[in-house]
Amino acid sequence: VTQVYDDHRLIVVDHCTSNIGGLLTANKPCLFYWSKPIHKYTVFAENIFEILNKTGILHYTPESASDFTNLIYDKPEKWWNQQEVQEARKQFCQKLALTTENYIDSWLEEIERNFHES
Repeated sequence: VTQVYDDHRLIVVDHCTSNIGGLLTANKPCLFYWSKPIHKYTVFAENIFEILNKTGILHYTPESASDFTNLIYDKPEKWWNQQEVQEARKQFCQKLALTTENYIDSWLEEIERNFHES
């Protein structure tokens, strides 16, 4: 999958899909847009999506996404590698697209933590 991303300087996704986790995990310049009123989030997810919006990763209109794409298109990696953009990406990945070689241990820890909080 990463090889496909390497063929493009910027990936633009026009709907909320599970693939956004893979794109952000791959750490390739990408941006997303979809209509905010259509999608209802938990408070937890809403906070993360707002951070993505503030850094330009997420847009709520095609016009905003298009304007931003035109702004960064010549050098999307310059925008993508800014500290605040990378922090937003990392926060999304840690909260909603966690990847780890020790995923079984991570799952067990989370299950145990939730079990004890109940």
